[in-house]
Amino acid sequence: MIRSFIFYTIFAILVGSDQIAEAQSTALIDEHFRLLNNHDVKALAIEYANDAQVFSPNWEGAKVGPAGITEAYTRYYKTTPDLTYKVSNVIKAGDNVIVEYSWSGTMAKPEAGEPAYMEGKKYTLQSCVIFLIKDNKIIKETNYFDQVAFLRQVGFFRPALVYRFSPAGPCPLLDALSSASIPALSLSEITANTGSLSSFF
Repeated sequence: MIRSFIFYTIFAILVGSDQIAEAQSTALIDEHFRLLNNHDVKALAIEYANDAQVFSPNWEGAKVGPAGITEAYTRYYKTTPDLTYKVSNVIKAGDNVIVEYSWSGTMAKPEAGEPAYMEGKKYTLQSCVIFLIKDNKIIKETNYFDQVAFLRQVGFFRPALVYRFSPAGPCPLLDALSSASIPALSLSEITANTGSLSSFF
């Protein structure tokens, strides 16, 4: 009888702890996206552990801790002042929270070195992020989104541009395009025009 009481007491405590942790994680992520929409960089940074690692496509390594988050989102909100986020699905799995969401905005102020044609371009991206949360702090965040979709929407794949390379053998398609009245870019010109894009998002 006593053993059963002890067992069920411990079980109830453990279950209760899990429920509290899950509720805290849910509240943290709800608040996270509210802060994203409010462009509150200072409050966003506080949600991360000092050694938190944040990954996103084409970053060179991880952004680390509150300082890394502050640097990244300060850039985002400067280049896209109307940036908004909309959550479509949330899945909880232990210490992990997976969020599907979309984000939209206008490239109002491209960064130095970025192509001028990006300015004024609107974009909407579908994304997924995995948060690892412990002690009510984000300790790891991994973001996924389609970079090609972003480049397409900000004007990188313009119909007037044909990228002419030098394949090992003849290429009928390139020959046909070369004879058409469509301006072409060399590989060096492509690199010059897009060198800074790899670090944007």
